[in-house]
This record gives sequence, C-alpha cells and structure tokens, in this order.
Amino acid sequence: QQGNRSIGDFLRFAEATASRETPAAGVVQILTIHKSKGLGFDIVIVAELESKTSDSLTQTGNLSIVAHERGSGLNREIDWVLSMPSKDVCQLDERLHEARHRCEVDRGYEELCVLYVALTRAKFATHIVTIEPKEGKDPKGRARDVILTAFPTPEADAPTYELGGEIATVVHAAGDPNWADLRSTPTPKESGPPTVIPTLTTTRRFPSRRRAMPSSLAEEASSHRGHSRYLFSESSRNAAAFGTRVHAGFEGIDWLDSPEFSPLEPWIAASFDLEDPMSAEAAAEILGAMKVPEIDAVFRRATFGETPILWRERRFEIILNDAWVSGTFDRVVLTEDRAWIYDFKTNRIATAEEILQAKESYQPQLAVYRVALSRLTGIPPESIETHLIFTKPGVIA
Repeated sequence: QQGNRSIGDFLRFAEATASRETPAAGVVQILTIHKSKGLGFDIVIVAELESKTSDSLTQTGNLSIVAHERGSGLNREIDWVLSMPSKDVCQLDERLHEARHRCEVDRGYEELCVLYVALTRAKFATHIVTIEPKEGKDPKGRARDVILTAFPTPEADAPTYELGGEIATVVHAAGDPNWADLRSTPTPKESGPPTVIPTLTTTRRFPSRRRAMPSSLAEEASSHRGHSRYLFSESSRNAAAFGTRVHAGFEGIDWLDSPEFSPLEPWIAASFDLEDPMSAEAAAEILGAMKVPEIDAVFRRATFGETPILWRERRFEIILNDAWVSGTFDRVVLTEDRAWIYDFKTNRIATAEEILQAKESYQPQLAVYRVALSRLTGIPPESIETHLIFTKPGVIA
C-alpha cells in the first residue's frame, strides 16, 4: 500500500492479516476433489466422474509429455521427450507403445488415489451420481468404470429417483437411508471475532517453525508419558473414543436457557445411540455433570450477561513463540471485555488429590489457550478465565 519492498515488513503484514473462517454449518460447498483433500463433511455428493478430465489418455494426450529414460537416481538419462502421440501411432512403435502403457498405468494410479480422496470425505453419507455407460462399450479404466464394475447390474425393479428432471436408478445402496432423522438439527453457532491465520511459510532463509498442539503440553506432564504399552493399548483407544463422544455431546449444547433449545434429557436421548454401551455411558456422564449447579451455569446465557458470544469446538492456528500452534477451544464465552475458556476432560479420577494433580498437569495447555485467545480477540490475558470441567466427578476447576 505504501510502496515498501521490505520483506520483513511484508511478513509482519501477512502475519497480522485476518482471513475469513471456513464456511459455517449448513453451507453447501462446491469443490474439486483436490480441494477437498484433508476436509470432512456430513454429506458428500460426487458427480461427473465420467468427465473428460478423468478420461483415458486419448482425451488428455495433448497435455501429456512422455520421456524415455534409462537408469535411475543420479544415473538417470533421458533419451528423448515428445508430446504423447495418438494410440494408433504408438502401436506402430514398440518403444512408444511401452511408454504409453507406462503413462496409462501411472495415470490410472493417480485417478484411483483421487477417487479414494473423494470417497473418504463424508462422515455420514456419500452419494455418487454418474451416467450409465453405453451398452456393449468396454470400460476405459475411468473412475466411474471402477465403481460400476464393482457392483452387479441393477435389477429391473431397482429403486429410482428423479434428479433434475431425469430418472436415476440406484445401482448400490448400503446403510440406513434415514440416518439424518437420528441426528438432531444443530442450532446455528453465533459468529465471533475473525480467526488470525498463521504466518506464511518461510523460505530456507528463515528458520522453520515446529508445529505443536496445546494438548501435547499436558501429555508431557501426564503419568502415562513414555508408557508405550498404554499408548497403544485397547484401553487407550477406548478412552479416546469415549472422550470424543462426550465432547460431541457438549458441542451440541448451546444455551440451556435459550427458547430454541430442547429440554436436556430428551435432547440427549435423541442425540445418542443409547443401545450402544459406550454412547449410553457418555450420555449418562454428560447428564450427571450437568446436574452440578456450577457446571449447569456454564451453559446458561444469563450467567454471562445479555449478549455473550459463544464458540463451540472452535479450531485455531496461530504462531506463538516461533511455534505453529494448532488447537481447538472446547467452549469459549466472549463478552466485550472478558472471556471464559472451558475445556472438557473425561479423566477417570475421583479423589480431591487426583483432581488437583490433573488440574496442575493441564495448566500449560490452558496457558497456551489464554494467550491464543488474547491474540485472536484482543482481550487482555488477565481478563480471560480458564476452567477445566472434569465430567466423571462432576467438578469444575
């Protein structure tokens, strides 16, 4: 803006620049498969697998450069390079035929990798919409053909649906089609201050930043640190799965005193599969913790004034002390000049001594949360309270 060409000034500007957050719940995103890599969605619709962009080399030959190589590594030599000829031309020369076959194999593998990404983005439902191949036509190895050949030809009485004025036949279906009815409709989250995006990746002139998670600071102080038998044990996996379900339950609760929120017990019953022992235990633990008045108050808007802003399971990325810190706030309440951070813990503890030890072990994590929230919101650290909610004993510390 001022014509300054200083790299240092640019990096400081980039570090302080805010960016829009990821789209809120209820937003339909239209992405390429490559753009969706690493993301997750409740429902994914995969379309246009028959597109020319995923066709065989005959459709993309003008984009392909083939090189004939000998040797490997430092001893690799390239004999010749040329644009990929047509299939008919390649069949007239043994070396061209071999080079084309190698390119087809590589391209097929890449398409399978892309297809894997597309089919693993959904949390609950994946729908694939494609055009039925012409009868008697040989598959060309497209992503669509790989999927269709994996399932038998649909019967004459196969179910059909109308999509965009066209009749679509269901080739394959699995799972409960009414899964959405088993999940409660989430209340839209209130928007909060913008999230600060981490600094740009630096070149090798600048020191690389290690990536850290606040929870790892607490793990270093844990009694299980270094116990590989615990880390890879079934009890550790079960504890992690149980904690995930408890966190998901608390995430669904906005304000108990909100007119839009259902009574807690019916909401819990509708949100958890109570026939599953782990889910039933998680539901019971949430209900038990919410019976404690101090914990119940955390979930009431009136506790924090008239217009508090609520964050639930809000992810953040920030640079602190030259480290790239990735974390998630379980629950944050914001007012104009104050903030409260609440972190849910499912530790199997009961005595006052165990609670005190656990509280001390999590202090480094809470300290990072306080500094991060101050950076993100501008609220001074001394005006930010941090609390641990131990769900098993029903204690807020």
